[in-house]
Amino acid sequence: MMKKSIRMAVTAALTVGALSIGGGQTYAADQDGSADEHSLGETVVTATRTPLSVRQAPANVAVITAQEIEQNHYRSVSEALEHINGVVVDRASGEEYVRLNGDDRVVVMVDGVGLNNDQGVVNGRASVDLRMIPSVKNIKRIEVVKGAGSALYGSDAIGGVVNIITKRATKAQTELDLRTGSWGTHGYELSHAGTDGTLSWQLTAGVDRSSYMKYKGTDGKTHRMPSSDYANNSLSLRLDHRIAPRQSLSFSVLHRTIDANSYYYNTYGTPGFAPGSHHDTIYNTVSAAYNFKEGTGIPGYLRYYGNFKSVDFSGKYDTRVQGGEYQNGWKLGKDHTLVAGLEWRTSHSTNTANGYSNKKITNKAVYVQDTIHLGDKWSFVPGIRLDHHSRFGSHSSPKFGVNYNADQKTRVYASWGRVYKAPTADDLFYYADYGIYGGYYGNQDLRPESGHTESLGISHEFDDRTYLSVDFFQSKLNDAIHWYSTDGSNYYATNIAHEKKRGMEILFKKKVDERWIYDLGYSYMHTETKDNYNVTASKYLNHISQPNGGRIGVHYNNGRWHANVLGTMASGLSEYYYGRSRYAAFELNAGYDFADGGTIYARLRNATNQAYSSYSGTRYPQPARYAEIGVRYQF
Repeated sequence: MMKKSIRMAVTAALTVGALSIGGGQTYAADQDGSADEHSLGETVVTATRTPLSVRQAPANVAVITAQEIEQNHYRSVSEALEHINGVVVDRASGEEYVRLNGDDRVVVMVDGVGLNNDQGVVNGRASVDLRMIPSVKNIKRIEVVKGAGSALYGSDAIGGVVNIITKRATKAQTELDLRTGSWGTHGYELSHAGTDGTLSWQLTAGVDRSSYMKYKGTDGKTHRMPSSDYANNSLSLRLDHRIAPRQSLSFSVLHRTIDANSYYYNTYGTPGFAPGSHHDTIYNTVSAAYNFKEGTGIPGYLRYYGNFKSVDFSGKYDTRVQGGEYQNGWKLGKDHTLVAGLEWRTSHSTNTANGYSNKKITNKAVYVQDTIHLGDKWSFVPGIRLDHHSRFGSHSSPKFGVNYNADQKTRVYASWGRVYKAPTADDLFYYADYGIYGGYYGNQDLRPESGHTESLGISHEFDDRTYLSVDFFQSKLNDAIHWYSTDGSNYYATNIAHEKKRGMEILFKKKVDERWIYDLGYSYMHTETKDNYNVTASKYLNHISQPNGGRIGVHYNNGRWHANVLGTMASGLSEYYYGRSRYAAFELNAGYDFADGGTIYARLRNATNQAYSSYSGTRYPQPARYAEIGVRYQF
């Protein structure tokens, strides 16, 4: 009787959620299991919004599996992403942003629901803070598609798309993860999954605490950062109800709170770090969906979702987003698939302390994409998206991709796409005048950023153990937006005449035997800007990129033992903006499965105690050497 009551209550919640407040199940396949992230046969969904093998996708795609997250003991999505070749994670002002193809204009989704907001973030052109994603415990896979995604995902997808796909529970299982580490750091995470007939659920709650942080300064010494403690809490819930063999209802909640002190770099008197303001943040995402045609290769959905972010940091500011989406697909023939969709999204942003309140931005869109296979070798993917922005009118984002499989082991792709990004609420309305100390001034006359991107790549599997890929990319933007200063105190939002990025990535992966795997990655990125009026802004943008990046991974797995060495490197940095021209940071981690479902593990982050910053400026140093031990048990 108790189980029946629970089942009826959950069913009612799912039904109400799907009809009133939600938006959540991805168009991903539900099959469990992990595949090689660089296999040409791996199936992905983000590149074309339909299940498609990497072999047929005209894009540079990387996949992080649940197994990789578990065996590397990643604590956050940002930790997992930063070890993908060519990906940069910026950590500054208490926020985390991802860069793809050298660009932080990236769409981030959980189960296909966008987390980007219209208010913007503290630094750069990003519009989502990776910290709002509460836990990696319920992640099934992370798909990263580099290159223009505006034709399918809208204006933020200039650098690419990150889609975090969560697990659908298939059995009853509970997991407890306990850890402790340097600087008074400790964490507890409890997750529970279960099923009851056609119902399934996944619930995860976590607590993270740290007393302080240490960093390695450019003076070669390790320092304790003042006012660097934090207390973070998270909760995530996913419910699924199968109503027919190919139909389901889904409902999800993501919640995270961040309670932290902050620091800043004091340039007055004796330069150095000083205690800053208290930082309180709340992130909430609620979504529900009706999913149909599941498992057919042309999945569809109808969903409604809401995002809320509230920050109290030297004044309170918040943004509320709600939206609805509909997608459907049709098989027009054996080798011909059409997908189309409608989107509506509206946001209200407030930053009363800095000049604006309840600013509304609405965007409506329709998109269509055609995937055509000509035999086993050629795939063509044309598409177009039409958007109407409440402040900047209508615009179109066409895209065309082509994929050629020379043989079973070799793939060549090329793509071109038009991109567009409207100014954020902060860009338009922000106004903070600090008198003799300077200020920050938005600009309601800003023009949207627009341009196009191109990508070209080739990948080859020499045998079942050896893989190589080479990818090239280029983007050109007109009216790129940047906050610039001529005196170092007053900053103004402005359009740059031209911004051009170009680069390449090389990835080599080798499976030596059943125990050892290693991978080597190199990336190159160059930014050029041309604007005779905004000379200061152009100079800054030309020097803040990371021209040369490197990734090293050595992985060992032998029965109950597994260990990894992960390296992140950069060179050619501007010493003026980064404090040093190069760095090489390594992580060591190891685990031992002492029982079925039980693992004890240890991590050593920044093992060589490097002084480095992933974001421009010595004001944002990354943590010094950090040690952690933990135990994870499933029952």
